[in-house]
Amino acid sequence: MDPRTRHLDYAVPSRHRPINWKQWLKVCACLIVLGYVALTIVSPDTHTTISICTKCGLYEKTCAHRLPFTSIPFRRSRTQNPTPLSIVLQRHQIRVGHQHQFVGAFSNSRTSLALGCGAGPGRHIDPLNSATVIDTLATYSDNATTEKWLDIILDPNRDHTLNILIFAMSPSPKNQSEFQVWWDQHQPELSKLSAR
Repeated sequence: MDPRTRHLDYAVPSRHRPINWKQWLKVCACLIVLGYVALTIVSPDTHTTISICTKCGLYEKTCAHRLPFTSIPFRRSRTQNPTPLSIVLQRHQIRVGHQHQFVGAFSNSRTSLALGCGAGPGRHIDPLNSATVIDTLATYSDNATTEKWLDIILDPNRDHTLNILIFAMSPSPKNQSEFQVWWDQHQPELSKLSAR
């Protein structure tokens, strides 16, 4: 043994290494980023809105996929679907080529932590039951009357419950004379509805 190194005491290696905080923080940051990317791919936040056109009754569905925990969209889709009312208007060539004016009817949101839903003023518009009414008016009445009732039916600020009840209670007229009898019979209720 060398006499110069004989007096040196070597430390016994420790079983526990000290924590390298910088490296530990880098690993944690990478895991958080990878988890966020995986969450974005597997389960993005989605916001879906169903709107209805106040001119023709056409439905529009808008879906926005967002980065989790933010309002930043990374993908959007928009589809338009015909309704029985919009098909009737197309068949009778009413309001062809108009500018759509969509108003929100229903919406829902799904995030990683919660679900939500809401309703807008368009929820009162019923393009299913009102299609029969407008079809009957377009067939047996004049254009001004049809347009007037179309505006009433597609007005999101009106209560449409009474409209649907009156028109649903009676069967649709089969010819001009039946229509005139039906129209005269319901004239007091129709006058009240149109006055609101």
